[in-house]
Amino acid sequence: MKLEFWNEVEDAFLLNQIFSDNIKIGYIDLFGVDVIRDGPTVRLHFDLADGLPDRPLPHWGKPNIDYNRCRMGADCFGVRKFSMQGISTHMRMRLAISQNDKVYKLSLSSKDANIEIQCSNLTLISPSVYMDGDL
Repeated sequence: MKLEFWNEVEDAFLLNQIFSDNIKIGYIDLFGVDVIRDGPTVRLHFDLADGLPDRPLPHWGKPNIDYNRCRMGADCFGVRKFSMQGISTHMRMRLAISQNDKVYKLSLSSKDANIEIQCSNLTLISPSVYMDGDL
C-alpha cells in the first residue's frame, strides 16, 4: 500500500496539530542521512519542499515568528536493506513510501542521487520551522 500523506504514518499526531490539511508525501529537501548500526537504523533529516504549517505551535513564537521552511525527519528502524548512490550539495528529492506486510519501503530519487530503504518501523521526527534567508 502506497502512503499518500505524511498523516498516514503512525505517529503523525504533531503534524495533525500544526497542519489543518493532510500533507502530501512528495518532494523533500534532504540534508542529512545518518546510518546507525544499533537497530540498525537510518535517520533522514529533511525540509518539506512543498508545505508549511498553517497552525504553528505557541512555543514557536506565534504570532511573532516568520518562517519559510519546515524541518522534520524520519527514523527507519529495523533496516533490512539500505542503498545510496550519488550525492549533491542540493538534494531536492522525490520521496515515495509504501508499506506491505509490516515492511516499509522508502524510495528517494533525484537527478544526482537515489536512496532505497526497507525497514520494519517508521517514525517521524518532530517538525520545527525556521527562516531560510536563501529562499
